Amino acid sequence: MILNLSKIGEIGGAADLAALAAGLGVPVTVERFGSENDLWTLIVGAVNAGKGIVMPYACAGNDGAPAWSTGADGFAHWCLVFGCAEFSTGFPRIFMTTYGNYLEVSPGKLFKANQCIQDWPRQNWIKLTLWFKDPNSPNWEIWKNSWQAEATVPNDIKEMANNTQPGVGFGIGDRTQVLHKVIDPPNPTHNLNILPRPANPR
Repeated sequence: MILNLSKIGEIGGAADLAALAAGLGVPVTVERFGSENDLWTLIVGAVNAGKGIVMPYACAGNDGAPAWSTGADGFAHWCLVFGCAEFSTGFPRIFMTTYGNYLEVSPGKLFKANQCIQDWPRQNWIKLTLWFKDPNSPNWEIWKNSWQAEATVPNDIKEMANNTQPGVGFGIGDRTQVLHKVIDPPNPTHNLNILPRPANPR
């Protein structure tokens, strides 16, 4: 922890992010914009100066796409704006990245997403160790340690399992072993029953 700010993403505002950057020796400037044109001017200026912009916006999905409207099924997040393009015909474009995805969006969409930022409801987060098994190996290996919202863990795990490539094993565990093999090739298992077992009645 630096400046009492978490390493897993709970940066509450631009001032917190600027304080964290300063604590790491990274010079930053906090800018404000009140319109789509103001945002576009800031982005063009930053790109021409060889700088990036880290900005908050309402995120609509797992790929990091900006949300269009308040009340959408999304959440506040940060993106890195690293480029832009303006054409003789057609609409200007902004190039941004988040969650390891690269997106091309309009200035209007990113501006609206910034205006639609909402607070997350209070929630608990848990850290999961995700495991995988290569199709050509009998051994399980750690894939990654992932922070997940406790309330959405079952659905998140189902989505990850459904996106697992054929032949690849997918499981949940701790840092020493796989505790729940969700997919275990070549066995025909696809066990998504990961809810806690009810307490035994007395």
